[in-house]
Amino acid sequence: MYYFKGAKILAPLSITSNEPVFDVDTISLSKQRASQGAQRWELSFKTVSSGATEADIFVGMVTGISSAETMIMPQLPSVVAVPIYPQLRTAVTTSHTFLTSNSTSSAVTLSYYRDVSNLRGLTFTDGILSSTGSINLVEAVT
Repeated sequence: MYYFKGAKILAPLSITSNEPVFDVDTISLSKQRASQGAQRWELSFKTVSSGATEADIFVGMVTGISSAETMIMPQLPSVVAVPIYPQLRTAVTTSHTFLTSNSTSSAVTLSYYRDVSNLRGLTFTDGILSSTGSINLVEAVT
């Protein structure tokens, strides 16, 4: 189970890699592609809040939109093979091991901004926060 500002993140959770690539067909129909090697992660999800998390979610939705925040990036459970970006400096083989952990001391911290293209959807029903709408986070690339 994953959380955002104390509220449970509902499935489906979308984690997208955004790596802009310029793609063109030449007059001879050959392909040319170019990339700057820049990449960022983008997350999209909905949450369900409880009475204990409503105030945190509400304040988090309406304040601090211009500053980067951090959260532990949701980790995929067990994955047999996963591409690594940016590329490793040294090649690895199947005999190498990767250290992973569920503890926050070794977890990956994602620095992010709230996506401002979708700031609608905060809904109250009978005075209770019933929906935060879709939450879209964009990695704060420095």
